[in-house]
Amino acid sequence: LLRYFDGTYHAGGAFYEHLHMKPQFAVANSHGAWSTMLNSEFLVLLSILSTAYLAHYNAPVYYEQLDPGPNGNRDRRFILVSVLGFAAAGLTMSL
Repeated sequence: LLRYFDGTYHAGGAFYEHLHMKPQFAVANSHGAWSTMLNSEFLVLLSILSTAYLAHYNAPVYYEQLDPGPNGNRDRRFILVSVLGFAAAGLTMSL
């Protein structure tokens, strides 16, 4: 956040010329909301957001289905499963 607010990567900033990909912002068109919703990039975003919603909505169910373990505590196992899931997703997306 610091780099965003201090302008380091903005045009004319200290690191702007070193960026591999310069930011590009599309100009809004006047075709309305339907053209936005039918855009393939928007459909990808909608798919990602719906998957994230469903994952968060089902988190309590996953927690309840975990075996409590010998000490009867599910918290550590839930944290472990969550960290491993995020790590696997990050590794998959980075390949």
